[in-house]
Amino acid sequence: MFRLALYSLLLCPQIASAQDVSAELYSSLRLHLNAQEVDAAFDGGSTSELGLTDAYSRVGGRVKAQLGETEFSGTLELGINSADLEIGDPSFFEDEDFRIMSVKAKGDWGTLLVGKDWLPYYNAVGYPVDYFSSVYAGYSTYAFFREDQIAYTTPTYGGVSATVARMKRTGGGPRGWHYTASYSNEGLTFAVGREDMDNGVGDTQGASISYTSGPYYVAAKYENADGLGDIYNLFGQYSVGKWDLKAGVGLGDQFAGDSVHAGFDYKLRDNFKLFGEVYSEELNYAILRNGAESASDYFGAGGFGARQNGRVAALGFRWDVSTSQ
Repeated sequence: MFRLALYSLLLCPQIASAQDVSAELYSSLRLHLNAQEVDAAFDGGSTSELGLTDAYSRVGGRVKAQLGETEFSGTLELGINSADLEIGDPSFFEDEDFRIMSVKAKGDWGTLLVGKDWLPYYNAVGYPVDYFSSVYAGYSTYAFFREDQIAYTTPTYGGVSATVARMKRTGGGPRGWHYTASYSNEGLTFAVGREDMDNGVGDTQGASISYTSGPYYVAAKYENADGLGDIYNLFGQYSVGKWDLKAGVGLGDQFAGDSVHAGFDYKLRDNFKLFGEVYSEELNYAILRNGAESASDYFGAGGFGARQNGRVAALGFRWDVSTSQ
């Protein structure tokens, strides 16, 4: 709550003196059925089960204010585990219930962000291959992804921009730096990034390339982490009518092993879509058992990293609501 009060003090004077002010409340309910199977279950029982899993539902609010040539904004977003009817993260990777708690100023001089938000390395390197809708999205990286930070992003010159950020784990623990640079031109984006951690904590560096042309989107990522080795990712998406068809592969991940991910989104309305996915991983990592209470409650036997060749099929929906719609 101290951070929330601090960010409010930073933003409120700007809002009070601004003439163009807008506010938005929003929510996103994301829920899916899943049928999963492993070679051997954690309790020695059935190797398959059906379950209901949240896929990162959230509620939040944003406020924006224009003051001269600078736009000030603030975002507060709370994670909701709708399957268990509680506040929090369904993958249990978060140390806090708040997903985002940040303020930002943006102008022709660049962008300054303070608070908990998506980290620069994830935005530049991880996100281009992270387009899936289920809870199994976003696992194929060694870097932190959403933490407390002070980040500055330069203006874009000739398609080139860069970001530097000082970050720390929101629940305590290691601190470090994020450095990224990207170039975009006519649908092609190339980005590099580094997570440079303090006090002997392993560093991560990587690069991504993506290209959009009409209904086609393709992306690739390479990542290396100290003591963990390399991850190679490839992702593709084809959009036709109300359908988005997706496929991705991750190779070399020391946490999940090799993984394969494929699926579809079908948009019934602008704010409501159905999705279906299949996902497989060699090692226990993303596939948790029904009723899991921590990130280590795997469905497969042997705990973290055990080879149980997990596979899962998911079918669900996403419903977005906003006061600005």
